[in-house]
Amino acid sequence: MVRLGQHFMIDKKVLDKIVACGDLKAEDRVLEIGPGEGALTRLLAERCDVTAIEKDSAIAGSLAEKMPGIDIIASDALKVRWPPFDKCISNLPYLISKPFMLKLLQHDFKLAVIVLQREFAEKLAAKPGDKDYGVVSVYAQLCCEIELLDKIPKNAFKPQPKVESQIVRLRPKQKLDKGFLDFVTKLFQGRNKKLGEKRVNQLTPEELLSMYTENHTEKKKPAEIIDIRGADLSEMAKRIKSGAVFIYPTDTVYGIGCDALNEGAVKRVFEIKGRVFDKPLSVAFGDIMQLLKFVSVDEDQKKELREKLPGPYTFIVKNKGVPKLVTAGRDTVGVRIPDYSLLLALIREVGGPIVTTSANLSGQGPARSVFELPPEILREVDFVLDGGRCELGRPSTVINLTSGERLR
Repeated sequence: MVRLGQHFMIDKKVLDKIVACGDLKAEDRVLEIGPGEGALTRLLAERCDVTAIEKDSAIAGSLAEKMPGIDIIASDALKVRWPPFDKCISNLPYLISKPFMLKLLQHDFKLAVIVLQREFAEKLAAKPGDKDYGVVSVYAQLCCEIELLDKIPKNAFKPQPKVESQIVRLRPKQKLDKGFLDFVTKLFQGRNKKLGEKRVNQLTPEELLSMYTENHTEKKKPAEIIDIRGADLSEMAKRIKSGAVFIYPTDTVYGIGCDALNEGAVKRVFEIKGRVFDKPLSVAFGDIMQLLKFVSVDEDQKKELREKLPGPYTFIVKNKGVPKLVTAGRDTVGVRIPDYSLLLALIREVGGPIVTTSANLSGQGPARSVFELPPEILREVDFVLDGGRCELGRPSTVINLTSGERLR
């Protein structure tokens, strides 16, 4: 009996091929959707950490018993928040192919290897004018490089599906906001309607994105730029506590942030950077006493913090008081005390931590001066504090104090 549209893969050669296509490294974090009886899961877990999301509670329970070292989430992958991951490798339940794909493309990841119904795989790669060309074709082709790899015979599954299958590999190129997806979805409701000289289904993905950008991007003025060396820090702190999102200098690179305790402002930081909500943000404090109120550390960890801070470091420690929105639900948090006296005085005026993350679009390089700040970000923040060129000019060193591991 087919449960929830799943067909369990039983062909070892095909399973090995899927894993090989993922080019897995020991440090990779893999997300698997619909692990079923765990044939693929077991091979993945031999190479790296795996989180599997299984909707069928009975299957999830059985899998947890057979593979206790795997993180099993018994839930609907289309509804539950996905944990952070580097690669998604799955033999997908075909019934959820389209909504899964649209959700996947909203996340940050390095690579995806997915087994799909062959017809849907071809739809992803369909060209303008093809009968299969549609919303998911446009969105996937703009967001990823798409490789249609090996076709899989029906007898590789149990029970055998009525349709053919294919391995598809996706390499991300860019992330697009949901507004563009809504725009394309509405256009394709009249796919044969003419827009100029072409019908909707004849427009290339690039032409559709250009149309959206021209008609939906607000023409905003760049934010006010204030020299931090002459700024009224008390007035700046009031604006921050009222929900302002701002750019500021540090000892490393320019950061974008807000009051870390203001949920609405934190959400704006995620949106301005084009950063997914399951990728945590770090926070900055004005001094060590302020920091210790929000984290839980032992005496050795406290000594390390006192020795290295202020300085160009981000330490991963046990969270105690930073909101889960900032930490993406994790029980740890990245903390900083930048070696920049005016910024520290401002944070003390705020009275609590501020979000700290590089003032760039997600995936792009950091800014060392206000002249390197992306115009897309300058148009979205409330104000910019200019402190000249940042001394170090590169992101902070990241050290996980809970494991002793240096991450960057």
